[in-house]
Amino acid sequence: MHHNLRSLRHEAGLTQKALADKAGVSRDSVIRHEAGETKLDEATILAYCRALGCTPNILLNYQQAS
Repeated sequence: MHHNLRSLRHEAGLTQKALADKAGVSRDSVIRHEAGETKLDEATILAYCRALGCTPNILLNYQQAS
């Protein structure tokens, strides 16, 4: 899932700081989540989805087009 978060963030043209601001989390949280160092709870998944304009299914199962 952490690779999905990074890929979707890049696709949206957001920096880690911009995603953090839109999702209401700290930049350090985005860094840890993208690195797979911490697991996401449901509220954080939903916050990232709102910030990225995607569904939880897309965030959790995202496959970048070739």
